[in-house]
Amino acid sequence: MAAVTIKNIPDELYERLKVAAQTHHRSINGEAIFCIEHVLNEALLSADDRLTQIRKLRKATEKSSITEAEINELKTWGRE
Repeated sequence: MAAVTIKNIPDELYERLKVAAQTHHRSINGEAIFCIEHVLNEALLSADDRLTQIRKLRKATEKSSITEAEINELKTWGRE
């Protein structure tokens, strides 16, 4: 396997990666690999595949009882 060294990672980005790794019980390296795979795999999806995923998600959440007001409140939660 190839090895990659990432230099000059902004402190804030490194901290976010570190927290994500802890949350997902991965090493920082494992979390970085997961993130890279996720981004690159998403780029491979065709428009039809992406639309299929969106429709599945919409169907799974269509009976949600969350109101528009609650959504707007959640969008600003923690930003104050």
